[in-house]
Amino acid sequence: MKAILCFLTTMLIKYCYVSIRTVLTLFFALFIYVGSSAQTTIKWIGDGSGTSNAFATSDFNSIVNWDLLRVPLPTDSVVIIVTQNRPIFINLSANATINKLTFIVPKNNNNNEQVYLNVNKYTLTVNSTSSVDLQDDHPLNKISIGVYDGFSAGVVDFEGDVVFGLTAVRDAVYLIGNPNSKIISRGNFTMGLNGKVGLGSTIPGTLLFDGTGTQNFIFNNVAGNCKFNNIVVGATNNPTVILGGITTPDNILGDLTVNGSSSLDLNSRQLNRDANGGNLFLKNTATLRLAALSNSANTGSATLILGSNFPSGFTNIVLDSTSTVEFYGTTQSIPGAANLIKGYGNLTLTNNTKTLISSFAMFRKLTIAASTTMDLNNFDDTLKSNSQTTAYVGAVPTTAGITYGTGRFVVERYLKSVKSWRLLATPVQSDITTIKTSWMESGSTISNGYGTQITGPVPGIGMDQTTQRGSLKWYNSATNKYVEITNTNDPIARSQGYYVFVRGDRAQNIAGGGSATNLRIKGKILTGNQTFTTLIPAQISNSYESVGNPYPSKINFKTALKTNLDPSFTVWDPTAGIYGVGRFLQYISLTGPYGDYFYLGNGTTILNTIESGQAFFIQSASNVSGTLTIQESDKLDGSNLVSRNQSMGRVGVLMPTLEVTLEDLNNGSNPTLQEHVVMKFDNSFSNDFDQYDVRKFMNAECNLAIKKGTRSLILDSRKNLTASDTIFLSLSNTRIAPYRFKIDPSVLGNLSLKAFLKDKFLQTEAPVSLTDVTNVNFNITVDAASRATDRFMIVFKNVAPAVFTAIKAVRNNDNSVAVTWNMRNENNINTYSLERSTDGGTNYTVINSQMPTANNFGSPYYTVTDADAPNEMVWYRIQANNISNGAFYSDKADAKAVDVNNKHGISMYPNLVVDGTVNLYFNNQPAGKYTISIVNSKGEQVKFSTVEINTNAGLKYILIKEAAAGMYRAIVKDDKGISVVIPFVKL
Repeated sequence: MKAILCFLTTMLIKYCYVSIRTVLTLFFALFIYVGSSAQTTIKWIGDGSGTSNAFATSDFNSIVNWDLLRVPLPTDSVVIIVTQNRPIFINLSANATINKLTFIVPKNNNNNEQVYLNVNKYTLTVNSTSSVDLQDDHPLNKISIGVYDGFSAGVVDFEGDVVFGLTAVRDAVYLIGNPNSKIISRGNFTMGLNGKVGLGSTIPGTLLFDGTGTQNFIFNNVAGNCKFNNIVVGATNNPTVILGGITTPDNILGDLTVNGSSSLDLNSRQLNRDANGGNLFLKNTATLRLAALSNSANTGSATLILGSNFPSGFTNIVLDSTSTVEFYGTTQSIPGAANLIKGYGNLTLTNNTKTLISSFAMFRKLTIAASTTMDLNNFDDTLKSNSQTTAYVGAVPTTAGITYGTGRFVVERYLKSVKSWRLLATPVQSDITTIKTSWMESGSTISNGYGTQITGPVPGIGMDQTTQRGSLKWYNSATNKYVEITNTNDPIARSQGYYVFVRGDRAQNIAGGGSATNLRIKGKILTGNQTFTTLIPAQISNSYESVGNPYPSKINFKTALKTNLDPSFTVWDPTAGIYGVGRFLQYISLTGPYGDYFYLGNGTTILNTIESGQAFFIQSASNVSGTLTIQESDKLDGSNLVSRNQSMGRVGVLMPTLEVTLEDLNNGSNPTLQEHVVMKFDNSFSNDFDQYDVRKFMNAECNLAIKKGTRSLILDSRKNLTASDTIFLSLSNTRIAPYRFKIDPSVLGNLSLKAFLKDKFLQTEAPVSLTDVTNVNFNITVDAASRATDRFMIVFKNVAPAVFTAIKAVRNNDNSVAVTWNMRNENNINTYSLERSTDGGTNYTVINSQMPTANNFGSPYYTVTDADAPNEMVWYRIQANNISNGAFYSDKADAKAVDVNNKHGISMYPNLVVDGTVNLYFNNQPAGKYTISIVNSKGEQVKFSTVEINTNAGLKYILIKEAAAGMYRAIVKDDKGISVVIPFVKL
């Protein structure tokens, strides 16, 4: 050891020209390091090179500058205490990662200590806490950390908490950089009393907050000099950054950006531009939270947004439609378009009164918290609607409220390009808005995507044109008639829905082809519970009532309070119907002890919701009035297009159910969904009509219903199915055309029943699967009997259970075993399990499984090859597992051992047939004639051939190009009747 130290000392003095002091320091440091490698604090000892009082330079990555004679490790706590009487640059010459950083000029140093920790083009990563402080009060002292030159893209990455400049001295601790450099904070970041940012060209390009939780960003420098080019919240991570401290500086020269789902909480502080310019971006689902008024004592020249601490001075403000701005202080102002805010995504108002100081638009959700008042003052809040989403108002608590000056809400409802009737709501109070000033855009004919033409018969006031029938009407339940609007100067607000024939926007002529448009209404919105009642005139046995969704929000019909109402509601789909102008759709919403089931027929997704701007019908359960109360708590987040036409779908059907859909096939390959009915089966239901059955809402065109006595139903809830049950279908208002029934069962596969669709006109019975969808095509012809309403019914019959009829095990020449079995009346089978035994059938092990191919009461044939069969006597059996988790077994079959040295054999390669050619290899087989049968999975022979073998080896080709894709078996039999079974798959 001594020899090594002497050699190092000699080399350092001779070739490195270092001082005796440095040599001694290194000597003792090395001695200590060798003797105690567990030390984790590493100290800076570098003097740097250069003349006295001139800037010296030292290499952070050089071992000679550290007391342990090594570069700091990621686990080291690094201490840099500078006491030299001259300025010094500590430069990185490579990336470096350390644990903690303590960087100080100590008190009572009284020297010219201008110290720069310069990362150059590299990255300095500090995994834990950092403390950078100037403790001496000499006027020339200064500590700087960052990038010193004007171009290098260096990075200082503080993974832990950072504290800059706590001690009150004449100079300061600086973050320095250039437009390309970056400071990253992933913990709390504190700018102390003397923590500053460089000036002019030495300001870092970006201050990035990118931690994984909450980060506090604290300013305590009352003297200023805390200006950053750009501040960014969130990159790889999505932190919550909370601004704190005692000052409200104008500290941005460039842009302020909040990314991803990050949150920037300004608390009572402010982030303003120093001068007008730059961009404010609130991206994706990011959040900006504000809790104070603006600070009028800004030192820059930026124009302040008064009344809140919304970031000021930005000339381009972009708030993504999915982002959120929350005002949660005391009394605050909400800025808008006049303050360059184009629109809010989500807007949340919390605490006291929030007053509009400018009109603005919204694209998602308005939330007014408890004990909060939104004062529109004399400005408007526009709830935007487009092809993607519709803005809405969340549930308004009873302690919250909305007040108005001359300002109002403008509620939009986007309508896709379908020239047809719409059933629409007017979610405003009867106030200042008329039909003409809203949906007619005050008579404007500009093609701007808003409004529509309103026409009507003579006499009519304010109509666009005279037509035989009116294009705007409402349903009067007292008379069971539609009332046409004759005066467009009437108030538009109405609790019932409007039927509106929409051709397009205001520029669309009534004979035009149609276009998308947006209908908007200006007014005070409805809040609080809204109650609707069905009327029971003497001449109407069952009353219907039209209801307009009272809120500019999507609502949940399921949770609304209902008294003596059918568990259904009816809406209008403008995209459906043979004639292209729409038709009724019925939703069913059942709750309580019978479980939940939501259904929407005629080709749209199952929903139990009603959109903003959408109207619907309710009906009483009997000949007494029913009531529907829609509550604030029934509001739902999100939105859909009212007229969105989607594919059929069902939600979690857990109860035995049978659904029948009627499709019009007149369009060839594009069938039109027409009608849909549902049957539910459970012994808790009654076979008599009650509140769990839903009557059919008849259309003027094709109708499909279930007959229950004299009633036509869309939902029939009845007891469990038996062999004596018959479901009578009623089909009316059909036209001469081809049609198709799609019969879709759920949770009916465990029944020992067969179902058939009986056609009285054709005198046929078509099998109906109780496990899969069954399609049955039929035609309505000129024959009146084909249009009989009672033509179709579904009947049920008992069937025998599935049984095994045969099982066989054949040892192949390659030692594998082909196990085959037959079934009769296969139904309700979930899987088959192939089990093997080597002890005579006492103990079995499952070695393979097979899915059923029929389940239609047929007699399928299966083959599974045991490729790993041991070369000894083995036994097999099949376990059939049914849908109700029961099981039953086949008989057992055995397979003898073979001589492993026997090279004879018949094989197939490949056994995955792609081009329709089966390749059979005959190896050392006796000469003679062989028959080859190709059999499908149902046991049907699709090919038969005879070949002759004359040599010890031969290859024969069998063509099956016309055969369908699936599983097959090649059965090769010699002239002595000995056969080989080879399973394969044809693609």
